[in-house]
Amino acid sequence: MPANGPTISDDAHISFAKRLAHNNRDTRKAALKKVKRWLVTKSKQGTLDHGEIMKIWKGLHYSMWYSDKPLTQESLALDISQIVSLFPSIEDSVSFFSGFCETIAREWVGIDRQRLDKFYMFIKTALKCVLEFCAANSWNDEIVNNVVNTLDVRIINSPCPDSIAVFISENIFSIYSEICNDSTPPQFITKILGCYITVLSKTPKKDLSRVLMANLFTPIISNTIDLKIEHQQLISLITDLAVQPSILTRNRKLLYKLRNDIAEAGGLAPSALSPLGKHKREEKVTKDVVDDENVSVNIQDETTEPKKKKKKKKKKVNQSVNFLISE
Repeated sequence: MPANGPTISDDAHISFAKRLAHNNRDTRKAALKKVKRWLVTKSKQGTLDHGEIMKIWKGLHYSMWYSDKPLTQESLALDISQIVSLFPSIEDSVSFFSGFCETIAREWVGIDRQRLDKFYMFIKTALKCVLEFCAANSWNDEIVNNVVNTLDVRIINSPCPDSIAVFISENIFSIYSEICNDSTPPQFITKILGCYITVLSKTPKKDLSRVLMANLFTPIISNTIDLKIEHQQLISLITDLAVQPSILTRNRKLLYKLRNDIAEAGGLAPSALSPLGKHKREEKVTKDVVDDENVSVNIQDETTEPKKKKKKKKKKVNQSVNFLISE
């Protein structure tokens, strides 16, 4: 580290955090200005690491925690969130946004009901600022991939509470619509939808599937949102996920239906699609082979035992079908 550069010891990090979390508004405001200068200087020197960013985020989180008036909270949320665009290094900008996602995910269970609304507002503001950062950089593929991957790994497909991912699903279209224009490429929104398709493929929670379908995919299927989306890219992802042997049957059925609906919404002819799913074709082939073997057994040995087995098998299949329909 350059001799004349700012250095901060662990004690100084704690001091920063304490001043950011101070219950006096003027103290917090002065500390935030100092933190911004320090972050930008460290980024220019190329000496800012993610560990330092996480220590700063602890203080930023509690700065919002102690902010007590709506207008002050909104101003603070914007002031903090806009830091993402101040860094001279794109890598540091993404690291700062990642720090926000990690901190929110970690601290969420400790937020009481009285403070939930302002932290939801904080998430919405941070999302808008990071999308503005992407737009300012012409939706660069690498930046978009890093931002989406951060949201995916830290929140959407992470062990953190579902309520955060659900809130993002409720608001992402409206936030994105404020920033995008006719020339905006469809990568960001398509990749975000891909993250939620992965959730649909894995979750055992019916209620979560329902709310994500209502928030994200029903508007696409019904063409009630005017956003550019790569339909074929989503279809390919769904096909890849749906053939995985570990997927729940209910989720597989949901994905196949979603796949067909997205194809229809995108004006894609069935003949232009990849096969409906290797999993389904293999099931059909396996069933045909079993039926042929049963026929052979009946020809060779006309005892009642094979017939009983076949009847039991049919009963199990019917029960399975009835169960799926009842779900």
